[in-house]
Amino acid sequence: MFCGGDVSLCLLQRDSIAANGSDEIAKYVEEALTLRHTSTRELLKLLEHTIYSHREKTESMVHTLDGKISSEDAIIQLPKIDDMMEREVKNLREAIDILHVKQKEYADVILHCELDDSMTELEESRRKLVNLKMQKEVASGMHNLTSGAVNGTLSPEKSTEGQ
Repeated sequence: MFCGGDVSLCLLQRDSIAANGSDEIAKYVEEALTLRHTSTRELLKLLEHTIYSHREKTESMVHTLDGKISSEDAIIQLPKIDDMMEREVKNLREAIDILHVKQKEYADVILHCELDDSMTELEESRRKLVNLKMQKEVASGMHNLTSGAVNGTLSPEKSTEGQ
């Protein structure tokens, strides 16, 4: 069963919540949501800062390119623009690397959640199989006892001697 990208939703969809204790799970989900809320706020602040920085740099380039500047001023401004673009590329690469790490972390959490779900389902299936085998053994034992009694081959002495 795929839990999706949200760990808290994955936990809420699991059948084993009642078995683990609802208070413990609720506390874990609350902590996970708080952590996610905090990291989302930090990410939004970083994005806001990046957008404002980008806006300032763009406005600076627009003023440089809009204004009638001399060739000497253009020669001076071009290396500044090149440096600014190189810094921007570096920042974007760092952001992409961070996103890759976050994606890997989330994928690991999702896989762990799916593994837990599969293990739970496997354990439930194993228990059902054991239960069915026991029922089959009981039913076949009862069938043997009744068929022997019907045929007249079963006597009280034989049943106690066999034990």
